[in-house]
Amino acid sequence: MILNKQAMQQALKRIDELQNDIVEKSKNIEGADEYIQEKMKLFKLNEEKRQELKILQMQEEQLTEQFLASS
Repeated sequence: MILNKQAMQQALKRIDELQNDIVEKSKNIEGADEYIQEKMKLFKLNEEKRQELKILQMQEEQLTEQFLASS
């Protein structure tokens, strides 16, 4: 399935709308603000760690390529 730029923008807009709707509805639940704050903190940490892992994997690949090239 190939998505064009306009379809992708519409999908992202709809995702934002749904996320905002969930946030608004969750404000009626006790402890939701704390939950969302903690969840976002963990999400950001997860993204940082994924990026660090990606960098490590690239370094490992480069090391292997350099080693094999010098053999």
